[in-house]
Amino acid sequence: MKNKKNPQQQEGNVEEEARALGKKLVLLLRSSDLPEEVQISIIHLLPEMTLEQIDELVNVLTENVARGGEMDEGLKQRLGKVKEKYDSKREDLADSIMKDLDDLEKEIDK
Repeated sequence: MKNKKNPQQQEGNVEEEARALGKKLVLLLRSSDLPEEVQISIIHLLPEMTLEQIDELVNVLTENVARGGEMDEGLKQRLGKVKEKYDSKREDLADSIMKDLDDLEKEIDK
């Protein structure tokens, strides 16, 4: 007879795994030689990343830390793209907020 877990047990295991992965990511980021600005950009992008992308990020950071923080050019380029994507999304969000505020101000002035 197989040992089947109820949905609550399965959910608990997923939460435990997510916490463990989060702790590992934080440890890897803090142990890396990445600038704090890049680390923060990566953290902000995590909710939008797929599990495969997060897994690849963990592998890349693990390699980086294992090398003593010496980044190869490919890693630098990939992380540069991550930062560009974050900066672009942050700029788009700021533009959207300003437009909404302008629209609200126009509504109030009517």
